[in-house]
Amino acid sequence: MAIKADNKKLHKASKKQSKKKEKDSFTKKETYNLTVPSSMFMTTNVGTTILTKQSTAAITERKLRGRVFEVNQGELQGDGTFRKYKFVCTKLVGRDLKGVFNGMELTTDKQKGIVRKWHTLIEAVSDVTTSDDVKLRIFTVAVTKKSAALTKKHCYAKSSQVKEIRKAMFDVVKEEMDGQSVVEIVKKIASDKIDKRIEEMGSLIYPLQNCFVSKVKVLKRPKEEE
Repeated sequence: MAIKADNKKLHKASKKQSKKKEKDSFTKKETYNLTVPSSMFMTTNVGTTILTKQSTAAITERKLRGRVFEVNQGELQGDGTFRKYKFVCTKLVGRDLKGVFNGMELTTDKQKGIVRKWHTLIEAVSDVTTSDDVKLRIFTVAVTKKSAALTKKHCYAKSSQVKEIRKAMFDVVKEEMDGQSVVEIVKKIASDKIDKRIEEMGSLIYPLQNCFVSKVKVLKRPKEEE
């Protein structure tokens, strides 16, 4: 003999399940604008981030502070799409989340395109302190260039030439960045000024190409900015 299920109980259970499914977690979320300093780039509003609604503004700001976001230079000023900048959220003003510079790096495609067979890759790492009391680690890179007069397949630089070029890279970074503000440094990087100077100075020793500030790392910043 077949036993019939309690249809009323099944109906109630299905109703509860449907009610649970109808709940959208995003209704409890709030959206905030991600902004970068207007003194650095033309575009300041670069995106949004979300957070579950909090009981007070102080809790909201505490939970949003420290979030890191990455933006391509092409989105910030329309050129230099091979660079990406990092910003860390430090302050909430209304719905705008203020971001401060937290580093720079070349895109993966660009980094891979720099290295070439039969050429010498020269890298240099320098530490500078800005006028804002921010300590930065600057990574620079350069590649030897084959001149038209060379008949050989390769264009390797001698170890003594590599040392001289690396010293020139250190000197350019120190002259252009040390003691400057973070805003000025970012503008110089974005405009290729430092890259061109490295190529110009290094080429006096050996022909160079693909000269870039490949990475900028923030080592230390003032407590008021954290």
